[in-house]
Amino acid sequence: MSRQRRGLAGVVLALLGVSLGCPGAGVAQGEPADPGDAPGISAAALKAADRDLPRPRRLPTVAAIDWEAFPNDLRGAFGRSGRVIEVRPGKPGVIAAAIARARRGDTIVAHGGTYREGRGDDHRALVIQTDGLVLRAAPGQRARILPRSGVNRGLEIQASNVMVHGLDLVGFKDAGIGLGREDHTISHVIISDVRVLFSRSGWHDGIVAYPDLRALGKPAVNGLLMRNVLVENASLGISCNSGPCRSWWLENVTVRNAASGGGSGADAISMEEGENVVLVNAESTGATADGIDLKAKNVLVMNSHVHHVTRNGIKLWRGGDIVNTLVHHTGADSALVFKDPARYRVLHSVMAFHNYKRGPSYNLTAGYDTKGRLDVELTNSIIYNTSGGMFFSDNTKLTISSCIFFGMENRNVLRALVRGREIEYQTGPATARAMERAGLGTGILLVDPGFVAPERGDFRLRAGSPALNRGVRAALSPATDRNGAPRLLGAAPDLGPLELE
Repeated sequence: MSRQRRGLAGVVLALLGVSLGCPGAGVAQGEPADPGDAPGISAAALKAADRDLPRPRRLPTVAAIDWEAFPNDLRGAFGRSGRVIEVRPGKPGVIAAAIARARRGDTIVAHGGTYREGRGDDHRALVIQTDGLVLRAAPGQRARILPRSGVNRGLEIQASNVMVHGLDLVGFKDAGIGLGREDHTISHVIISDVRVLFSRSGWHDGIVAYPDLRALGKPAVNGLLMRNVLVENASLGISCNSGPCRSWWLENVTVRNAASGGGSGADAISMEEGENVVLVNAESTGATADGIDLKAKNVLVMNSHVHHVTRNGIKLWRGGDIVNTLVHHTGADSALVFKDPARYRVLHSVMAFHNYKRGPSYNLTAGYDTKGRLDVELTNSIIYNTSGGMFFSDNTKLTISSCIFFGMENRNVLRALVRGREIEYQTGPATARAMERAGLGTGILLVDPGFVAPERGDFRLRAGSPALNRGVRAALSPATDRNGAPRLLGAAPDLGPLELE
């Protein structure tokens, strides 16, 4: 390239607020810096800044998770070229311009500030169609993305090995982030330290995989890591709409849905079809529909919190493991729903205030309208102050180990179909013993667990609680409680998600 043409290119990029850099030098490989350019941010410095972010790892669970299938930015093909393009707030469209000129494996670094992006004729602010691209804020900064006039969708990711980090997508009318392409699978996407923020009025999709590739027999999104993410005032929070979707890991994710959006499809976190799903420290609240609704197999929900949703708390369709999790102030027919024949476990968890004082319903249903065998294990858990008890269908095998049931308004602890005959266990002095004699489990207690302030969402155990040191040492149980404290502080683990320290 001639000196004159390089100078002209430098002027154009400067007007757009774009500068180029490469590892350690602040310059694009093969292109000299324009006079006066400051040294840029190196790819090595970016990796160092991300060193302590959470990543997929093995966790104790009965679910058959494929741990190697999740994206990991320490070993994936993210930003592999080492070429860095830096942008700064300025004229509208500066990030879109950088995406357009980026090549496979490039990293775009947006310095902190507010950017207005998109064209009205496209309705999308940013579209990533280049594999291996990283779009991120500078370390310690945030890039705030606002829509230009006529733009109603934030970011579309239609490529593989893409990472987005440190962005705030604010004020988009229709959707925050869309994932996938209609013609083929995208793989290994990371959404990290991102906030998607909407107004409280209207219908908004938070982070959604839209394509339907079921007829092709392929996943729409194969490999998604979502960490340190907030979706606020969405109607549909995080969803794989049709899919199928595989190997999604969500950690430190909060969905605060707006109650204004309605309908049974307005879930906080959902998957229409898929497998290999892990949720760690996920919070779902405010949903007009379900808190978590996963039509997927091989599912783990750990250290999570589902509360104040209109319908079901957690709905698992094809098996799964719920560990160290709080589910409270839920509605509709049941707090927990286990749908199809598979293995389900609830370990060290609490279900409370389901439909409380709002009419009879179940707090847990297994195989309500499904034929076939479900294996359900309730271990070291507490069900507290719900409108009704549990329901188990015929052919469901129930195993209870050291659990407390207290405060069912209709006095019904368990209703079940056994060889077509309906049986019930109602609260009373002999109920726990009768359930154990019937082979339903051991260590069943019908006593007040002694929470600190459950009506305010404080489910810590008080000193003297009957739930202290009453648990069993379950196989494939985490070594810590929901807050990271050692699980075994006494002779035996406490019941529920929190140990009394």
